[in-house]
Amino acid sequence: MSLLKAGLGLACPLQASYVEERRDSNPVYGPPPDPRQKLAPVEVFDDPWAYGLCLAVGLALTAAAWWRRPPNPVRAGAFIMGQTIVLTAPLLAFIDTYVYGSFPTIDKSGSLAFYLDGVHIRMLAHPVESLADPAARLIGVHIGHLWLTELFDLILSPIGAFNLQGLLYPALGWWCAYLLLVEITQRERVSVLLGFPFGMGLHIFRDLNWYTIEKAAVFWLPLYMWCAHRAWRQGGRWIWASALLFGVLSWMNLYLGLVAAALMAVATAAVLLSRSEGGSRVL
Repeated sequence: MSLLKAGLGLACPLQASYVEERRDSNPVYGPPPDPRQKLAPVEVFDDPWAYGLCLAVGLALTAAAWWRRPPNPVRAGAFIMGQTIVLTAPLLAFIDTYVYGSFPTIDKSGSLAFYLDGVHIRMLAHPVESLADPAARLIGVHIGHLWLTELFDLILSPIGAFNLQGLLYPALGWWCAYLLLVEITQRERVSVLLGFPFGMGLHIFRDLNWYTIEKAAVFWLPLYMWCAHRAWRQGGRWIWASALLFGVLSWMNLYLGLVAAALMAVATAAVLLSRSEGGSRVL
């Protein structure tokens, strides 16, 4: 028994030192945490008032959706925004104060660092020299995101400007998917339901937690397809609107522009194929 106790006594310090060594040697991706960036308390009991505020505002907007006077897209937008505020709690309460999501990742510090460094301004002022700028080459594919951050920074702190986009993008993804679905199906409630997994999918919350806010702006894709569908059906100003929207979304995020072009090519091919074979019209 004494031998067993001695063995256990020796094992405990060794195990503790091993755990401590593992904890200290875990790889940290990206730069070290910025002491100016404070993480938002995300547990309910860390700040119950923050969760209570988000719940109250979210439920108030959800209840407003039952008012029948506004147009259906407005009512759907109120419902979606209310649910988004609840599901992203406590982001609204700390929107201009704390960083929302896990830290550190290279994008969490990187995107904000690039914005504060003014890489988007350098790209505008010196586009040729920016071709050799590593920061411009990395962030340049979604440079519009930084200019949108510049706009929000007029009324919020830089962190708040990022957080506001993190709150709006899931709601816009859900709402724009609803617009596209109701345009095709003409069924309001089903479109709201089916738009949920697009705007509030796990990949969106992954980008919110990693603070890769620009990658959560997937709402541009259904918005563009909705506009393109109207251009195909009605023509006229919708053709110009869809062309302008494609330019804007490509400027915001070049990757999304490539995806939108691929979606448009597939949709066009489907329409032409159905017509050439005398089948029913699609879309």
